[in-house]
Amino acid sequence: MIYSQLNEQIKFPPFQFEFLPEGISFDPNSHQFYVYGAEVWSSEDGGNTFKKIISSASEKFVKLISCVHKHAVVFVTNYGNIYFSKTGLRYSKLNKTKSEFSTLYCDHLGSLILLALDAHSPNGLKVENIDPASLMMDDDLGFDRPLALQYIRDKTALFHEFGPYLANPSAVDSSPKLSNSYIGKVIQLR
Repeated sequence: MIYSQLNEQIKFPPFQFEFLPEGISFDPNSHQFYVYGAEVWSSEDGGNTFKKIISSASEKFVKLISCVHKHAVVFVTNYGNIYFSKTGLRYSKLNKTKSEFSTLYCDHLGSLILLALDAHSPNGLKVENIDPASLMMDDDLGFDRPLALQYIRDKTALFHEFGPYLANPSAVDSSPKLSNSYIGKVIQLR
């Protein structure tokens, strides 16, 4: 193979986001890249491939905070909504908002701190320790389509997303609704 032919080969397929990114960040815990704006996409392979992990129609994700000691990632939207996740797990919206004159950070012990201006405080600041576990809002963990259960061992089962066979799949939204983020996760019924 000659040198000019080597340069013409594509090493990775071109990738274009479906939105205008607001920022990009690298998480030192998981070695993941995050690109955020109207959606949040992550890459586990150094930016070669990306998958969408959060989407919002009405707000933009404008800031990422990485909590090194807790292995957590926090996203803040332009409306002050806070999304929290342990690295690599499902994201949850916290029942807490950040005001325009405040900031979030993770301290050296891994605590998530909200620091805000407060005219009624002696030093003009309000410091609030945020406990994500107590503020997580209930997410809809339901599915748009039925799931078919297949036992493969005594304590192991697979869920398959059930959908009708369509002769013309482009006529109806036939894309799978069961996210890859569920792969390998334990589902407990209440």
